[in-house]
Amino acid sequence: MQRYPWIHDVAIWTEPNSSTFWRPQKGATAAYEALLATCWDALHGAVAGAKVIATSAPHARAGDWYRALGEAYRASGRTQPIFDTVGHNGYPINSAEPPTAMHARGSIDEGDLGRLLAAIRTGFDGTGQPLPGDAGVSVWYLEDGFQSQPPVFSAELYSGGETDRHVVDEQRQAAQLTAAVDLAYCRPAVGGFFNFELRDEPSLSGWQSGLVRPDWSGKPAFFAYQAAIAAARAGTIDCGGR
Repeated sequence: MQRYPWIHDVAIWTEPNSSTFWRPQKGATAAYEALLATCWDALHGAVAGAKVIATSAPHARAGDWYRALGEAYRASGRTQPIFDTVGHNGYPINSAEPPTAMHARGSIDEGDLGRLLAAIRTGFDGTGQPLPGDAGVSVWYLEDGFQSQPPVFSAELYSGGETDRHVVDEQRQAAQLTAAVDLAYCRPAVGGFFNFELRDEPSLSGWQSGLVRPDWSGKPAFFAYQAAIAAARAGTIDCGGR
């Protein structure tokens, strides 16, 4: 960060509550708490205004993860914070599910923000770690996205077989993404939204949630996302009923 002074926000690891990225999961919360503490001290000691982002996956018992992370924080005896932003990946269960969908248990997606905040509150309330909504702490959706089926005119840009049973067409992807940005904007505890990914992977076994196709031609989602972000920055999104 001293070499690149324009960098202030640093995500620590990715989805540590998923065995895909952190193994073993046994003892992972205590290990991740210690990593966050080390990074928070180092980054705040080096750069004024640094933001340490704690990360999490939506479909890996995120609520239990934050409650256990809070327990590890309490057990450490630490009084300084360990993160400045909660970087949660807010993917839906499938690409056809609306961003507002709520789930009683298990997956914590964008529509389940209340459950995410409740878990963080249970884990950290009354400690030295500010909660989202306090001291500038907020939730950022570091990843979200909706996979689209390639239209006939661009089918030659892709190869292999589709693995998503609920893939949507490109127009629906654009509508889903607009709704996701609007919902994030209308939640006071949310401070950021990032679409995953920029460019579709050419292999259909990968991800086609990009804003552009493999040849860099813009999908409807590119223009929808651009318009949604512009509306959020201008403050013109209507939050009535959300």
